[in-house]
Amino acid sequence: MFVIDVDQRGSRGAEDLVPAAMHRVEGVLRGPKGASTSLVLPIERTVGDEFQCLLSSAAGVIAVVRDLVRIRGWSVGVAVGAVEYPLPNSVRSARGQAFVLARTAVEEAKRARPSVAFRSPSGRQSQEISAYFRLLATLWQTRTEAGWEAIDAMDASASELTMSEVAPRMGITRQALSQRLQAAEWKVEREAIPLLERLLEEADRGSSSDQ
Repeated sequence: MFVIDVDQRGSRGAEDLVPAAMHRVEGVLRGPKGASTSLVLPIERTVGDEFQCLLSSAAGVIAVVRDLVRIRGWSVGVAVGAVEYPLPNSVRSARGQAFVLARTAVEEAKRARPSVAFRSPSGRQSQEISAYFRLLATLWQTRTEAGWEAIDAMDASASELTMSEVAPRMGITRQALSQRLQAAEWKVEREAIPLLERLLEEADRGSSSDQ
């Protein structure tokens, strides 16, 4: 099971962005029928300017981290580990190794740049996956809005449409769309994410087998 602990950076005296961010994360996880496909318990504010998610899928974890890095202003700690059953109705009341590790991860993320960290019961695994997350986060942070718009358009097509079909919907040529995707390193991201997903799934299986 995966826990994501998220803290608003520089929140003292600043606007409270937690409710909007929670709503945004729910949107990222929402499936085609309006259900959050990998959300185990409702997202909740925990303490101060932090909120927490309990997820069952590596793909959901990556989607959430990607979006939070995109909008900036957040320290994101991701953890995998055991949770205590039966689960309560509230993520704030849930307990287990994954929640302890998530707290460690978000504290580490506050000191890191980009502000993302991963923790598992394995120290080596924690370092490797943290490094992978930060490499991708560096790409996501440097991507322009035009690049994100191009990728959003391709993502919305669910891989069913080609660039030649998506470009007119954006009001640009296929060549312009291709250039935006290339500048945004879309191909690199598409090649890298499946490997990160596999690493997270292996970490999840390893932590489950240790229970």
